[in-house]
Amino acid sequence: MARLRLQIRKVRPKLVLTHGDANLANFMKDKQDRLYLTDWGDAGLGPAERDLFHFSGNQLGTFLKHYTRIRKDVEVSTPTFAFYYYRWALQEISDYSTRTFYLNRTVAEKRHSWEELKRWVPVINHTIPCLRT
Repeated sequence: MARLRLQIRKVRPKLVLTHGDANLANFMKDKQDRLYLTDWGDAGLGPAERDLFHFSGNQLGTFLKHYTRIRKDVEVSTPTFAFYYYRWALQEISDYSTRTFYLNRTVAEKRHSWEELKRWVPVINHTIPCLRT
């Protein structure tokens, strides 16, 4: 993370208004097919990659081609994408670890949190007694 941060400082990305959690769960469509981005609690100024990394699936190249055609004023960088992806992964690991080991009271809640955590840190189920099947 520290190395990526140094690389990003060299690039000096343009700061834009970012949502901070622009994943599909925060998009809503109305009856007229207008799209809305909700839950602006983490809004702030940052590189565009802060939001764009959420769309970094198999079609990232196509997405960025269209994005940079529309937003000619924003230059995207691989180190900045990597920084925000790893930052998100660490946040998910922290959140689901806390839920799995400390917060959830029921076995069902723990199992759900555990399944989410395994997406980020693959571990064998039988290593945690409360999650053994």
